[in-house]
Amino acid sequence: MTTLSQVEGCGAWLFQVRRNLENDNPETRASGAALLRVMLPKSECVVTIPLLLQCIKFEMVQTREEAAGALLQLTLNRECLDDMSKGIFISDMIFHFSSNGSMVVRERCSGVLAVLARTSSKHRTKIVNNDGIEALLESLKAHYPDKLVDNILQTLQYLCVEDKARKAFAEALLADILADIIRGHGNFHVGARRRAFSMLATLNKTPEGAQRRPFAGIDTLTTEQVCVYVSIYIYIYI
Repeated sequence: MTTLSQVEGCGAWLFQVRRNLENDNPETRASGAALLRVMLPKSECVVTIPLLLQCIKFEMVQTREEAAGALLQLTLNRECLDDMSKGIFISDMIFHFSSNGSMVVRERCSGVLAVLARTSSKHRTKIVNNDGIEALLESLKAHYPDKLVDNILQTLQYLCVEDKARKAFAEALLADILADIIRGHGNFHVGARRRAFSMLATLNKTPEGAQRRPFAGIDTLTTEQVCVYVSIYIYIYI
């Protein structure tokens, strides 16, 4: 059986992966994406990004899921991550995150968005400009997988440093949404409640960490809600 170290030692492995991703057979494409999903990405892997985007549009579910996983893996490489700010990449990620028929694809695309939002202002700006905030809020549902919900909240939290995003948050009454999550409305998992509480603190501070004027709606989080959060936190660790 061939090991990953043996594959990495073969100088032609990326060439073969590209050939697989360009193949008309969806299973062959899936195999190429599956290999990228478990390999440590290098700068040369940038060339596979547009091919993986095409794979996500394939009818075969496995091809889409492996391609989304490969793109998430590529975010570990700085060059690949930087390339993801070009063209329609972020727009495509938002589209597949919000509408793909596979929940695995949606979860992995949300992971890509979270990394992009954490990385740089240019990524965050493109997420905001491509209606990313609306898509994130519409997909914030308690019955979705915990990891997907956490990725959504992480992305929103990273966007808090952008003024344009904060204006959109005010219009969407994000602080009120977060307060409802903390209160237990919708039966969100405990991790989501903790993340929502952390987001409220982020919303009420400048990027430099200084206190700012309370964000719209944040005063609705009363002492009672803080106690609810603390009681949940204590319950977890007892």
